Amino acid sequence: MAKETGRQEAVVKEGTAHPVEWVLGAISALAILGLLGFLLYQALFVSSDPPRFAYEIGRTERVGDAFRVPVTVTNQGSETAEAVRMSGVLERNGATVETAEIEFDYIPRNSTRRGAFFFNSDPGTAQLRVRALGYSDP
Repeated sequence: MAKETGRQEAVVKEGTAHPVEWVLGAISALAILGLLGFLLYQALFVSSDPPRFAYEIGRTERVGDAFRVPVTVTNQGSETAEAVRMSGVLERNGATVETAEIEFDYIPRNSTRRGAFFFNSDPGTAQLRVRALGYSDP
């Protein structure tokens, strides 16, 4: 005669699953369906505009022997831009006085990054022209 140890053993009928398995399976299926729905929505309805840059120039400050001109760059497109190079050109009477460049590692879609140009000449005595020189796709 077998001695009982006081432990209860679970009896699982062949072909049936524990209720926890059903719950986890349902949650997993909903997560996968949700992800597929999101990807389908992105593919059908979200436009794929290339990066477009808008910029805002801040107040010039003197830093040692140089002049610091802060710039805020916004990527208004729906794609991320990498290695974004910006140029700042000081012009006086139509002639270029000085040029400075900055590079942003990346600017995600619909986001803003800040940087600064440094000039030896006073930007207050010239016209500052800022433009994007280029970027690469990540």
